This record gives sequence, structure tokens and C-alpha cells, in this order.
Amino acid sequence: MLEQNGLQHFVWREETQNERDDLYIKWDRQKGEIKQDKIILHDGDCLSTFTYFNGVYIDKWKEYTEVALYSIHLQIEGHLKIEVWNAWNDSDGKTEKRMLYAEEVERSERGAWSYQFQANSLKGCIYLKIEALQASVWYDGSLIGEVIPYTRDVHLAVGICTFRREPYVIKNVQLMVDAVQCWDALQEDSFGIFVSDNGGTLSLSDFARKGVYLFRNKNVGGSGGFARCMLEAQRDKQLNWTHMIFMDDDIRLEPEVIYRTYQLFTHSSPRYAGAMLGGSLLRNDFPSIQHAKGECWDVNYVQFVKNGIDLREEDQLLRNEEEVPIQYNGWWYCGIPFNQGNDNLPLPFFIHMDDIEYGLRHKDAIMTMNGIGVWHDSFENRKASSMEYYDMRNSLIMNAIHLPQYTAGQACKKVFRHLIHQLLKYRYEDQCLTIRGVEDFLRGVDFLKETDPVELHDEIRGEGYAFTDVSAELKQLGVEQKGLSKDRLYYQYKFDKKHRYSLNGWLLPAKRKLTTLQMGCHATELYRAGKVLYYDPDTGMGFETKRQWKMLFVTLARYIRVAKLLKKQYAKVAEQYQERYHELTSQIFWKEYLQLEQTERRD
Repeated sequence: MLEQNGLQHFVWREETQNERDDLYIKWDRQKGEIKQDKIILHDGDCLSTFTYFNGVYIDKWKEYTEVALYSIHLQIEGHLKIEVWNAWNDSDGKTEKRMLYAEEVERSERGAWSYQFQANSLKGCIYLKIEALQASVWYDGSLIGEVIPYTRDVHLAVGICTFRREPYVIKNVQLMVDAVQCWDALQEDSFGIFVSDNGGTLSLSDFARKGVYLFRNKNVGGSGGFARCMLEAQRDKQLNWTHMIFMDDDIRLEPEVIYRTYQLFTHSSPRYAGAMLGGSLLRNDFPSIQHAKGECWDVNYVQFVKNGIDLREEDQLLRNEEEVPIQYNGWWYCGIPFNQGNDNLPLPFFIHMDDIEYGLRHKDAIMTMNGIGVWHDSFENRKASSMEYYDMRNSLIMNAIHLPQYTAGQACKKVFRHLIHQLLKYRYEDQCLTIRGVEDFLRGVDFLKETDPVELHDEIRGEGYAFTDVSAELKQLGVEQKGLSKDRLYYQYKFDKKHRYSLNGWLLPAKRKLTTLQMGCHATELYRAGKVLYYDPDTGMGFETKRQWKMLFVTLARYIRVAKLLKKQYAKVAEQYQERYHELTSQIFWKEYLQLEQTERRD
């Protein structure tokens, strides 16, 4: 016998008009009044739910679950024309549409309206068009599934690692707590929030609700914080936590995303019973632009398979749902099942690449869906020098473990590209950190086990470029502190002939005495620059560097030395990582690594 279960809610937010609003409700004519608990439509107002959060993306529900029958339920008042539409992209990428149902509805007071459908012959997006024939109100609504009763009992935990970002964490936790109280399907005994406080700045009084667990944690980076959350959930004997959502501390969250995650895990078919769930990363600066939706690792670089998509556009929303191979999802929002055993914890990478490695290790599928995503600041201008060390060390470890065919020669090419890129951007101190990353990789598993990560991180930070406040200097130079323009997002820069033949201008005299560039600029923008003032447009922090001829030869010498080390030691070290990396993902290791006698918890 089938039973009814709410799969997703129609949601909206009471905000001023901006790109973020367009991901909830699309207005065909003038905009009605959006309140927190209702939408007031004036006579003639017409809206569509063909949006990121309110479309029903039926291909994914059909693929991931065994829902047999669907129905849309609304609570409305007034005189409305309600149409149900189906939209999909044809083989040429052109959007096709057809109306499935239309009805003129009158309710003198708040009442129900519903439409039932089978999805066998449908694809793409199911959405509503609602037109007010006189002043009306839309209160709420949901997609209901006629589901086969499952024995799978999902207990969903959220894991947040934070370091001195108290306002963000407190706000997001409160959002989730408030939302759960409004949902019948997801109750307190099947939902918990685990917060790893790596900075030691939060207190139990910041979280007033049951089901929020706070731990003071050793500052061992994001991987250590997320590992702590997993450890605490696994050793909680009162509730059998089945899944955990890894979530960045500073995201902007739509709480409905949690609900949909829970429903997908609850009703996933046997084929997806062990699947992860990946949330998209949307940009805070351009809220309708998607930065990532599942990623791949191509040996040397991250491939963002669906970045730059404008989620306000109907054809792009449909294209965004097309299945493409992905290997992992970033931990800004990623649901992970506890079905791989208790010793399947992250590697102690401190920061960077831990999510990629974990995804490569996880062999089951990764679910994604429009309407499951979070907003986050962009990454272009956030890369400090210390990241060069972690990126090199951690990517070499990851390749050694998961790509046994990876050779010392390929590793040498990777290092050479990094050093040349740093040379072209005049970031010579970063070269030293890249080389240190190689050297520490070659020290093997015992180096990670025995080195104090806090002391190491302090050393790494001290070796790179020191950021200072350069906002006054930028103002004096007439430089406006602003981020990338929208038309330059994900622009594909290329080295043309003048760049290649002149070594990006190094073989020619400098034409510009001082060039101001954002931290995430491409190397081509330094063509024939003498000095560069790098800056982060969000913070006004930066540093100055300049072209130095001797560094051409220093770079070559550095590469020759480290290449000799790789060719001599890589094969042996890679074999060691393959054989012993499980030592670094066990509960025993992490409990010792985190010194868990220093524990603070709220039950």
C-alpha cells in the first residue's frame, strides 16, 4: 500500500527585488506582494514557478527514487487561473513546453487545490502558472509523492566546521532549528547539528535548542573539523545517525534545501541507497550564477563541469539537470552516508583537496538537483600563499593513492607548471611553498601522522606573502575596489603569440611601472608589468611584488632540484601511501590526532 509524503515545498523569501529573488518566483507582469507566509496577488498579477527552487525537476525524482505517483497541493484564497506546465530541452537544446492542465479556481476563504499526475511520460520541469483574476492569496504548497513505504530510517546530522565566524554559524544554526520545527517529516529526534569550534570562540549559550552539539576542537583545519563532527555523530549511542551534511560555516542557506536532502535520502531507490548528495555552489556577488554543481579531478586541475550557468534562464535550468559524470562535490554542502564503516574519515589535509580525495574514495553515485544549493562568497581573490603548499602536497598525496598509474614524470610536469605560473605572476615566495609541499609529500605517511598541524600551519603562513591593508594606496591610485564584472566571470584567458614568444613580456622592457591587479587575475594581465600591487577587492588587503630577472634562473634551479627528488623517490612513496593511507582515516588515528580529552558538548 502506498503512503503520501511531502517531497518538496514551494518556498519564497520576503526580500527586495534582486537576482536571488528570481530563483524563487518569476513574475510575468507586475510583481505581487511577497510576505514570509504568503504571496498577495493583485488583479492581473501572474507568476510562474519555473525557477531554481520551485520547479519540480521530475527527471531527478524519477532517477533517484521509486515514487509512483505525484500530486501538487496548494493553499489558496480568491479567484485564480492555475495552469500546470511541462518544459524540457529537445536534442538541439531548444526549450519545448506544453500545458498539462488548466483550471479556474474560486475560494472565498483559504482552501485546498490539488493536481495529480504520473511522471512516466514526463521529463524536464513541471511548473505552475498562477494568474489572479481578482485579488487573491497563495499561502503555501508542496509536491506530494505516493511512495512505497521504506524501512530506511534516516537520521540526518549537519556537520559545521568553523573558525571565528560566530555570526554566520549562529544565524545558520538558528535558521535550521526554526525550519525543522515547521516540518512534520523531519523531527528533532531525526535531525541534529554538530558544530566543531576550531577557534574556541563559541559557547553553549549561543545555541538554545536541543539537538545542537558544540565541540571545542584543536585547530587542525577544515578536514579536522569535519572529521570531529563525524566522530561525534558515530559515537552518539542515543541516535543512530545515518547521514551527515558537511556545510561551510559562512554560507547563505535556504532551509528548504535541508528538507529536500532528507527526502532524497529517505526515498532513494536501492541503486542510490549509498549515494552522496551534492549541493550546488551559487555566488553571493551574482546570486543567480552557479559556480559549481559536482566537479571532476583531471589529475592536475579541478574541472567545474557546470559553472557560469545563469539559473534565472529557463533553458539553462533544464541544461543544469542533464546528467554528466562527476567525481566529488565540494564540502560547502555535501550529504554523506555513514555506510562505509566508522574508519572512513577524511585524510588529515588541514585544508584543500580533502573533499576531492573523499569523493574519489567514495565509489557510489552522487545525486544533484536544482533547488539544492547554497550561496557563498567567490573564491577568485581568496588564495593566500599558504594554499600553494597545501594544494601541491595534498594533490600529490591524492594522486598517489587514487591514481596508481600517475608517474614521477607527470608529477614533475605538474610542479614545473606551478613554478612557471608563479614566476609569471611574480609570486616567488609561493615557489618555495610549492617545493616544500613536494618535500613534505615525499616524507610519506609518517610525516602526516607525527607532525603537529598547528605548528606546521603557522610556519607555512610565515613563509608566504604578508597581506597588509592597501585600500588607502588603491584610493590614491584611483582604483575602485570592486569584484569581477559579470561579463568576465569564467572568461577563458589564453596566451597568444606575444605572450608565448616573449615569455609573457619578460624578454621585453617593462612598460608599466605599477599595475594594480585583483588577487585572482590571470598571468596574461601582467604582460610587461614592472611592479604589481595585488589586492582583494572585498577586504582591501594585499601586497606588492615586482619583476626580477634573476628569478628566471632561480626558478630553473629550484625545479631541477625538486625534479631530481621526485624521480628518485616518487614511486616508493606513492606505494607507501596506497598501502598505508587507511591508517590516517581511522577513528583511532583521529582521536589521538585531535587529543579528544579536550571536549565540550551540548546534549
